Amino acid sequence: TAGNRASHIILRGGKDGPNYHDEYVEDACRLLEAAGFPPTLMIDCSHANSQKDATRQLKALRSAIRQRIEGQGAITGIMMESNLEAGNQPIPADRSELVYGVSITDPCLDWDRTEEALRWAHGELAKAPAG
Repeated sequence: TAGNRASHIILRGGKDGPNYHDEYVEDACRLLEAAGFPPTLMIDCSHANSQKDATRQLKALRSAIRQRIEGQGAITGIMMESNLEAGNQPIPADRSELVYGVSITDPCLDWDRTEEALRWAHGELAKAPAG
């Protein structure tokens, strides 16, 4: 479309599995450029990119940070599923049984692992040459 020129694509995986790897990022960039849009995207480390396993978000995060350090400037951000506590829970009939801080939707990393992952990413990016 000729819509928002500041928009971006979010790679979140799909029925065929993860799409955060280099070749998918490069394909998305080519498609955006061919359509006349700037190559700008975010990598969703959750959903199909983690195959609904919260701990696999870390693998997607490592890939996104590596690609960015290696010069893939189209990656402008990442998204992660995080909550106070790890995992997720169904909504029980008796809502008083809900566990505070645990997701009722997608599986999440707990706060400590999220903080560790984001501090690692910041450290890696800070060490990388500017560019």
